[in-house]
Amino acid sequence: MTKYYIDSSGKYLGGFDGAPPPAGAVEVPTAPSDASHKWTNGAWVPSVSSLKARVSAKRYAVEIAGINFTYRTVPTPVSTSRETRASMIGVYTKANEGRWVEAPATENPFKFGDDKFRPATTQEVLDIYRAVETHVDVCYAIEAKKLAEIDATGTTNIDTGWPATANG
Repeated sequence: MTKYYIDSSGKYLGGFDGAPPPAGAVEVPTAPSDASHKWTNGAWVPSVSSLKARVSAKRYAVEIAGINFTYRTVPTPVSTSRETRASMIGVYTKANEGRWVEAPATENPFKFGDDKFRPATTQEVLDIYRAVETHVDVCYAIEAKKLAEIDATGTTNIDTGWPATANG
């Protein structure tokens, strides 16, 4: 039967099945889910670097997950992918400079996150861009707050506090 061991600082040493563990090793009930975790107060705790990487990955996932924009009273998905945001800069610039051509209702000049084209006024284009920009800014602000919390306490709740996305 495999037994799991840590050193005096809580660092995982490995599982040993019949072989003697290193001198000074302390047995624990389970192996960690990630070898970088430390045994602290009777439980495996992710390392600071592991937590920070997970926070950054969560921020990126939320950042690009899209938003629901209220388009003419209907919540409509808008992509927040980096590729979409790069192309939206041109659309925003045209709208901000008064060069956005407001198409008649029979034309469909703006592509939303559901891959459907809908007419959009200059103000709607500006509002969409600002909503996407705000969503991304909030994602980075939350990441910064969570990283500071990790630095101060060694932990954070990775999955709470993020803005709503088009996917839930």
